Amino acid sequence: MNFDDIISPPEPLRPAYIHASLPVTKEPPGVPRHHREIPDAIAGELRRECAADSMLVLWHAPGAEPAELASDHPAADEDLAESCDHALTGLAQLTSRPFRAKRLRLWWHDGSFTAAMPLGDGFLTLTGTLRDMSDHAVKSCIKTLETMQPLIAAYFGQWLADRQILSLARSLDLAVERSGIATIILDCNARILYANSSAEAIFQQRDGLRRCGERMVCASMADTLRLQAAIDHTCDAAKYHSEASPMLALPRLHRRALTAVLSALPPGDCPSPDQAALIAYVFDPEQDVTDFVEPVCTLYGLSHRETQLTCALVEGDCINTAAKRLGVRAQTARSYLKQIFAKTETNRQTDLLQLLLKSAISIRNSGGIRAYI
Repeated sequence: MNFDDIISPPEPLRPAYIHASLPVTKEPPGVPRHHREIPDAIAGELRRECAADSMLVLWHAPGAEPAELASDHPAADEDLAESCDHALTGLAQLTSRPFRAKRLRLWWHDGSFTAAMPLGDGFLTLTGTLRDMSDHAVKSCIKTLETMQPLIAAYFGQWLADRQILSLARSLDLAVERSGIATIILDCNARILYANSSAEAIFQQRDGLRRCGERMVCASMADTLRLQAAIDHTCDAAKYHSEASPMLALPRLHRRALTAVLSALPPGDCPSPDQAALIAYVFDPEQDVTDFVEPVCTLYGLSHRETQLTCALVEGDCINTAAKRLGVRAQTARSYLKQIFAKTETNRQTDLLQLLLKSAISIRNSGGIRAYI
């Protein structure tokens, strides 16, 4: 190591002078605690190899708070906080001038050291404390960090890449979850590989579509065979790059049939019987559309009464039936309807319903959808 890359400030720097007042994230968002076991073990090995009393590994992403990737601190928690301060102060000192390639850079102060290395689009810092500050101990620690730098960069680089992939997977799962559309991923044998909460709600009703072990089945054997035939057709079409997406009705006992649309997934590089083959989108024609339509009514400036009338019409009521539901005279309901036509720039009920249904968006979250006007 070039000792020009070792910085030792003549005076102690206050952490707050840099940006050490920023909180340190205990671990990257969404990372379960058991995913820290191996990184913590790596930190422990680094601590022992460097003959240090503690070791803290932080990830510094641009514009974000530092995230603790791993630590091995046999001492008390206050020592961990002090190490975080040293890491932040050391990083500020070490990045004050450009790095040459991927070289390790060290900052020493009062028995603590911080080693920084560029990694990805940010920096990785290793902060430790040494009880023995003799020349031999310091040089041994420097040599150890320099020797292990390729291993450290490779391991934590891969660890960060894995976390990014997991974060993307969670985001995609959340996107499907909040779509409000019952979405099911199947293999070619109709085995369920994934089902969002909207799909699980339909399964739990056990009317028209349900789970049978790992498989998706219909209310009757005939309908199940018809569904399997459609799945087989979709899987075969995908092999020949066909765009066919079968739609079929799945009868229910006392309600309108569910509607299912099958969409093929492109075959993988290593086809296997249990890989994801298609997506099934299931729609319930009798679902309550009030939550979808009300925000659209707000966007068009409809009053509370006008919104109630609009929702009743969307649900299939005629104007007289809607008037009775609202507890008003039919003539009053027609007056509301004229105001609705004027505000939405429509002339007929069919045009109004078409506008509302095309504008309706379903998102399943705790707060629902609110119009922002």
